[in-house]
Amino acid sequence: VKDEYFALANVCLHRGGPLGEGSLNGSTITCPWHGWKFDVRTGSFTVIPTLKVTTYKVREQNGSVMVEIP
Repeated sequence: VKDEYFALANVCLHRGGPLGEGSLNGSTITCPWHGWKFDVRTGSFTVIPTLKVTTYKVREQNGSVMVEIP
């Protein structure tokens, strides 16, 4: 999103749809299966913000994007 990187789990909370195949509009990703929308910055579901997809720490190092997966 602009000059920032974000990473989240590739699984929609609704029916397990592949978020990575969804569309990104600004900071909102839309699940391709049923249209659920999440904020990629926080993982929050846009309708009920307390429902969140897992997010991961991201950093840029020597021109590469590094994602910290526990």
